[in-house]
Amino acid sequence: MKKMEAEITLGIFDYAAYFPKSERAQEMTALADRAEACISRNPTFEQFVDIWYEERKIEWRPSYRQKNKDYFE
Repeated sequence: MKKMEAEITLGIFDYAAYFPKSERAQEMTALADRAEACISRNPTFEQFVDIWYEERKIEWRPSYRQKNKDYFE
């Protein structure tokens, strides 16, 4: 527990390393990627698309969400 708290304090905590079977591991990785993209000011295309998709998907019908997801995959 102390090691985890230290890693969190240092900003190097990797959720998936401690909880590899967790359903939230993918979500945590996506959040870390998004934060990295915002900090770097130069996101990769994949990071940009992920951020853009998450911000826009609320506006779209499910069929259009899937069409966009398929297109970028």
